[in-house]
Amino acid sequence: MGLLYRVYAGEMGWVPDPENPSKWIICEDAGGKYFKDIFSPVSRWFGVFDGSLLIGTGRVIDPVNGKLDMELYHNLPEILGKSVRLEFNRVAILREYGDTNAFPLLCAELLFYLSESKAHYCLIASPTDPLTEFSLSMGFRKPELGGRFKYHASDIQPVQVLYIDCRDKKGLLASRQKLLLMDAFPFRLM
Repeated sequence: MGLLYRVYAGEMGWVPDPENPSKWIICEDAGGKYFKDIFSPVSRWFGVFDGSLLIGTGRVIDPVNGKLDMELYHNLPEILGKSVRLEFNRVAILREYGDTNAFPLLCAELLFYLSESKAHYCLIASPTDPLTEFSLSMGFRKPELGGRFKYHASDIQPVQVLYIDCRDKKGLLASRQKLLLMDAFPFRLM
């Protein structure tokens, strides 16, 4: 996904540690540079567009070898680690769209996808308190134990593990409807 590389490497100045457990690597083809990892073959990407311009993206992944991406860095609480689960990650929104409705629209499509899935839970790793609060308002919950971790020792702050019950189809669709009505994101993403 070229947008993910553009935002992470270009706008944020971040590239993966060469020794990362997800095996993130930078690839290049005729379309430019992009990231690839061991979850790429089991990824379903979502996009938000402004006309024909891709302005936001994120993906849902299945476990690989029995583990989600975040489980390569952190042990999940038992109920989540043994369930039928998905993970939503690699979210990127172009900086100039950070305070628009791009992120809520991306989340709305995630919730629709989850309402159609057979998964019990979907997990995310929220990097900031405002994103955590926003996710909680969508129906995500914090696990009772083991909810914060760092992907790398050099990370400034830990991420917050959150999960949503995908079996609550009505709740997912009600939260999706609220997101679709948002005119703008309540805070700037970047």
